[in-house]
Amino acid sequence: SPTPMFEPDGSSLVIACWSNYCSLETNSWTVGTRIPWPDLAYIAISHRGRLLAAASGLRAIQLRDLNTGEVLATLQSPVSSHLTAMAFSPDDTQLAVVHGRTRDLLVWDLRLLREDLKKMGMDWSRAPYPPAGDANLPPLSRIRVLTNSEPAIPRHG
Repeated sequence: SPTPMFEPDGSSLVIACWSNYCSLETNSWTVGTRIPWPDLAYIAISHRGRLLAAASGLRAIQLRDLNTGEVLATLQSPVSSHLTAMAFSPDDTQLAVVHGRTRDLLVWDLRLLREDLKKMGMDWSRAPYPPAGDANLPPLSRIRVLTNSEPAIPRHG
């Protein structure tokens, strides 16, 4: 999305500029990191880790270091429909993605992903996420995924 997004701490503003995402340092408004992007894709910025998630085509979501632009991981969605929204959980350990046409909701557990990558010697060079019990967040109890055949709001009678 070409929508500008501030980092949660306000230190930079990420904007789409031509075929790049640009990070503008807000204390000087100078251009910082440029992340090449051929098509304007949806993005999400983590709450505390300078991590950018960006859609690439129909099925791929790249996790990038916002300081360097380095690709840390690429997630492949099983749904072949354009993404319309992405968001990190408050503790940055999950990434929720919504596909527009199908209205599918996918949630990646980034903590588990990194644990698996670490076992293979492929984890990215950042501090690990805290153990799941330390998150101080209520557990997610239920997600209802709507399909095209279901109305978004239940109808009565």
